[in-house]
Amino acid sequence: MDEAELARLGRTLHGLLEEYSAHWRNVRSPVPADAPSYERDLRALGWLPPVLFADVAREVVVRDILDPLETIGITITKDERAALLA
Repeated sequence: MDEAELARLGRTLHGLLEEYSAHWRNVRSPVPADAPSYERDLRALGWLPPVLFADVAREVVVRDILDPLETIGITITKDERAALLA
C-alpha cells in the first residue's frame, strides 16, 4: 500500500472508532445517587452498570486495534488518538 492508501485507511479508522466511542466516553452510571436500593436491586439481578466496562472498551481499542494497525502504518494523529480515548 502506498502512503495515500495508508492515510485513507487511517481516516476511515478514525471515523469508525468515533462512531463507537460512546461506549467508553462519558459513560455514567444510570443509577441515581439518591437511590442506593435501586442499585442493590439491579446488582442482585446480575446487572452491571456500563461505567464498569468503559475502561475495558478503551483498553481493547488501544491493544487490539490502534497499536496493531500502527505497526503496519495505518494510524491516526496523536491529537485524534488523545481525543478519541479521552
